[in-house]
Amino acid sequence: MLAMHGLGGYYDIILTAETIYNQEGQERLLSCIKQVLQPPHGIVLVAAKSFYFGVGGSTASFAELLKADGILECKQVWKVEDGVSNKREILKLNFPEAITPYFL
Repeated sequence: MLAMHGLGGYYDIILTAETIYNQEGQERLLSCIKQVLQPPHGIVLVAAKSFYFGVGGSTASFAELLKADGILECKQVWKVEDGVSNKREILKLNFPEAITPYFL
């Protein structure tokens, strides 16, 4: 999908924000990430609201999608709850350490 748009290759770090606001978008994002993230040490940082009102996306639903897919691990590395706005988080995605020997 990305290669046909000249966006192929492998990346050590991918940064994305406000891209998981609905389920369909989450699935497409995950597909793109898996195509270009460089194993075994590539990481992805996803900045997002904890919940997107009216469109159904959330950091929790994205984490569940990742768990069901089984390719990448997901960990919350930052969260803000200022009491004024929607909660926001940064999720870190990476390959499991168990795959490292296969790439050395």
